Amino acid sequence: MDEQFSQMKKMFSVLVPVTLQQLVISMNFIIDNLMVSYLGEEFIAALGSSNKFMVIVRMSIIAICSASGSLISQYRGSRHKEGVSRTFAINSIITFSTAMIFCIIFFTNKDFILSSFSDSKEIVLISWSYLSIIIFTSFSFSLIMPMMTVVRSTGNVVSALLVSVISLFTNFIFNFILIYGKFGIPALGIRGAAISTVISEVLSIIILLAIVNYKITPISKIKDIDFSFKDIDKFLRVSLPLLSAGLLTSLSLMFSHNIFGRLGEEELAAYGIISPMENILSDLFAGVGLASIVIIGAELGRNKFESAYSHAKSIIWSGLASSLIIGSCFIFFSSKVTWFLDIDEETVGYVVTMLTLLGISMPVRTFNSTMSNGMLSSGGDNVFLMFVTMTADWIFALPSIYIGKYLFNWNIPKIYSVLILSEILTATIFIFRFRSKRWMTNLVGG
Repeated sequence: MDEQFSQMKKMFSVLVPVTLQQLVISMNFIIDNLMVSYLGEEFIAALGSSNKFMVIVRMSIIAICSASGSLISQYRGSRHKEGVSRTFAINSIITFSTAMIFCIIFFTNKDFILSSFSDSKEIVLISWSYLSIIIFTSFSFSLIMPMMTVVRSTGNVVSALLVSVISLFTNFIFNFILIYGKFGIPALGIRGAAISTVISEVLSIIILLAIVNYKITPISKIKDIDFSFKDIDKFLRVSLPLLSAGLLTSLSLMFSHNIFGRLGEEELAAYGIISPMENILSDLFAGVGLASIVIIGAELGRNKFESAYSHAKSIIWSGLASSLIIGSCFIFFSSKVTWFLDIDEETVGYVVTMLTLLGISMPVRTFNSTMSNGMLSSGGDNVFLMFVTMTADWIFALPSIYIGKYLFNWNIPKIYSVLILSEILTATIFIFRFRSKRWMTNLVGG
């Protein structure tokens, strides 16, 4: 009994800070959305549209770092410090290169990308004013995530949480000053929200550099880290399938948003309101998955497979219990959305319906997020993840919503319902994979 209590205590000492950190990170999106909402519905729509492109960038970097987290956690479990340092160095190089590629893609194809957001010229122009600044956070994010990953995966989860809290408050303060124009500074509107994000991320980089230098590896020695082709090959074998899955998911989201953008300004505004809430929830439960990489990855690195499976089941049940509570709250408070947002009656109707659907689907989404962001990744089962993404998103969801929109003229709640059915399909596949235990692999040979 004492051993079981000790295991639960150890699990929650990682699970709670990592999950809270993801919640804090996603609160940045909701703060931006709430503050920008007072500028008008077209600004909400533009912000939601712009963030769909940035989601592709960020999900790609997160996917690479998730693979890195799996390796670092297993190296930590097998007490291989050099493996931790090498993986961190390789991860940093690849994520920064990825950010550079996305920036080149954006600036060479900006007209096509912006026109895919909406038929409204006003929304496209507002999106450009925001994206032309926020795109540069690709570089800051590509530096933050490898450092955040190595800090978190080596057990320094509270330090990672504190960095995110400081970043949140910095973003809020500068949003207030720059969006509305305070203390003699001119009001910059949606551009102010973008600049605030840049400032908060630069501050995060400075703090994380200090933590990495003090707790993990001296920054001055990073240039001396020697890694071979074998190390790079190991990293790419784990990360490329996960990156492919992340790209496929984010591209499917962008194509889905393209459909929403053709439904009308009210429906696009409704999705612009729902989208940050979805981001908060996906980030929150991705936190459960990321925590499981730290916990389960370390067990797999020690070849303690039964212990890893036991921890995995405990984490899944904890996530499902939390999702039932949060989902119920969403359903109960869905009709109270007018307390916080100044939007018209038609948009309110769409938002209420979609919030209710979001609440109902919460347990399924939570399970999928935990599996894709943590359980399967912790053992490097990333080719299977890519297969699931292709099946659920590209074979089922996208064709269905395109047919629904262009043949049957579905409204946004019906299209949103199809996306939820896609989540149910994904969950069914994940259940069989989890029970098979084929995802449990020692990646580092410890």
